[in-house]
Amino acid sequence: MTRIASILQTSLLGAAAVLAGPVTTVPWNGHKGAVTFTYDDACASQIANVFPSLESRKIHATFFVPGGYNFNSTLDSWKQAAKAGHEVANHTASHADLSGLDSTKIEQEIRGQDSAIKALDPSVESVTLAYPFCNTSPLVNRIANRHNIIARTCGGNAQFEWTTKPSEWMSMTSFILQDDATTATALTEIDNAAKNGTWFVTLNHGVGGDWMFISTEQMNSLFDRAIQNGAWVGTYQEIAAYWRASKTMDTVSAASGAANWNLKWTSPHPKMPRSVPLRVKLDPSVFGTAPIVSQGSQRITPQTDGSFVIDFMRLEMMVAKAGSNIKAKARAHASLTTTRDGWKILGLQEPSATYTVRAASGESLASGVVAMSTNGLIPFPERNATEARFLELRSIDTGLQLWSSALPLAR
Repeated sequence: MTRIASILQTSLLGAAAVLAGPVTTVPWNGHKGAVTFTYDDACASQIANVFPSLESRKIHATFFVPGGYNFNSTLDSWKQAAKAGHEVANHTASHADLSGLDSTKIEQEIRGQDSAIKALDPSVESVTLAYPFCNTSPLVNRIANRHNIIARTCGGNAQFEWTTKPSEWMSMTSFILQDDATTATALTEIDNAAKNGTWFVTLNHGVGGDWMFISTEQMNSLFDRAIQNGAWVGTYQEIAAYWRASKTMDTVSAASGAANWNLKWTSPHPKMPRSVPLRVKLDPSVFGTAPIVSQGSQRITPQTDGSFVIDFMRLEMMVAKAGSNIKAKARAHASLTTTRDGWKILGLQEPSATYTVRAASGESLASGVVAMSTNGLIPFPERNATEARFLELRSIDTGLQLWSSALPLAR
């Protein structure tokens, strides 16, 4: 290596070290890699043959369901799947090729099935999309982005590297499993995900029946390989949200030399899920060893590797150096209940406080003063009450945060 090349390499390595932030996200939630199994078209064979296999292995998958008979005739099954932790997601209202439609019809296709899926159960958020026939366009992408944090196409090996940032979240590919002959390649790609620390996404239709199907035995072999490899087997929403959140969290800054920090950030997309558990590490050169981490009233216990699992969608966390004598601002026994007129705060030992109701994006939907000494009621925002995700309370005198909480759904 020449002297100039050596100097250049050293400079680049130094720049990379400087760019590393004080808060870093643990790749793929601490696993060697990640794998998501997705299924299209609400096939009956998925209910009969996939659900039991997932349940017995205690893993979750994503089912992209279009409107129509297959979905409408089995609503109870999809509701049970959602309540069991699987993702029931959007595959449009009529399984139309969106790339051939105008903007009004594209919006109707996406929004229509979005509403039908959310009606299954309050836990369903419907923030990911799979394009019928894997077809999209710049226009489709723009409209899809209004409602979703990620959208799936297909073709190729569908390996996504942790350190990359997709140029188009609305056009993410997947590996198609068309028959048993394609499972050998899928097994290799599952191995590669664990070997290379990547996210591998598959696409299935039938399993043990219906169309473009693979056998139940072959499907189970894919599940088992992913588990054996130590991959994070999660839903499309779960892993995509974690990955998107990491791109924001890794840019959070904190000045050295302080005793405590109130770290804040913004949501990368207005349709991020209500809660996104995120495993982060804190730089000891900034925060010291064994820092104290909390979010609202919750003290975050460190994991065995020293990381902390925070809720990214609270958009804020408090960090204090170990041994610092800092009075806690949180109120450990406060809680919320939903009434006909708003949210009622219980157990907060403050006569009154200012409140802000925020959307998932961090946008303020409503603010004011709440009097705990009387009824402790925070009324629903006049507009967009269903978008309300978080509540924060601050001291009237000092402006310091007293408490924050995820909000129950508005009635």
